[in-house]
Amino acid sequence: MIRHTNAKSTVAQKISEPVNPMAMELAFWRSISQHSAPELRAYLDRYPGGHFIPLAKLRIAKIEAEVGNAITIHRIMELVSEKSGVPMLGLKSPRRARRYAYARFVALELARQFTTCTMPQISVQFGRRDRTMVSHASKTLENMRLLKNRPACMQAALDLYEECKAILSNEGELAA
Repeated sequence: MIRHTNAKSTVAQKISEPVNPMAMELAFWRSISQHSAPELRAYLDRYPGGHFIPLAKLRIAKIEAEVGNAITIHRIMELVSEKSGVPMLGLKSPRRARRYAYARFVALELARQFTTCTMPQISVQFGRRDRTMVSHASKTLENMRLLKNRPACMQAALDLYEECKAILSNEGELAA
């Protein structure tokens, strides 16, 4: 005897079942737990009260210790955030206000220059945007440099870039 199941009722039944947040967190953790620090930081951002936070922090520390004192994207974001007054979440946010966008451009360009990460890897750290945002940031800063009569906000972005670049250059020399 052949049983026919109604596919629509099965799908509707699965959709109507409540989602278990712990199961979602566990599935996400399993998908990234053996990966690099950016994925582990994504877990920390996504689940600030998560069950695996101590383990994620431990693995991030281990990965960074293996890298040594190399300059990381996270370090660049911290520095730009501190110097610009834009919060770390602001660097990752899609906000287009000049203050946020220019600080983000500075951080993206510094990440491109001071890390060995690819453009897609850098873009993941800034809210999973498209990799072209890294090249756009680089071109925008270059265009700012070429302007003779810059608005104050552009000059502030270039000053921020130069200040952070000098600090990171000194840190890189100390690590070498």
